[in-house]
Amino acid sequence: MGSFKYPFISVTDLIHSLRGRKTEYAFPIFRSDEYWEEKFKLYKNGIYDSYELQFIGKLLKKDASGNYLPVDNQETLNKIRDRIEGKLSNGTRKGGLWKQQGECGNLVHDVFSRFYRDTIGIK
Repeated sequence: MGSFKYPFISVTDLIHSLRGRKTEYAFPIFRSDEYWEEKFKLYKNGIYDSYELQFIGKLLKKDASGNYLPVDNQETLNKIRDRIEGKLSNGTRKGGLWKQQGECGNLVHDVFSRFYRDTIGIK
């Protein structure tokens, strides 16, 4: 299942230790700067995830055939990041792809919390 630094297990530690069949982490610790560095490289080369296009498609330019063009300026990259993170112009967050994913993560956390509390008796 995973290894832990301390003799107790918190729900968050448990979730971050879970691995898939090929030993990759099922829920890796997220590092925003590294994530966006890699994503921006893809966008600059015109490589987009079809799911993300639902959120960012209107920010991208298309060629005559309707294909999305690579992003060629930092302002558009920043707008893409803000749209996916759900940032508004006043700095608050609302909606966006990550809000949906965060809600799913909260449900997973709740399931493990209930398991610990109800089955093992850990509070």
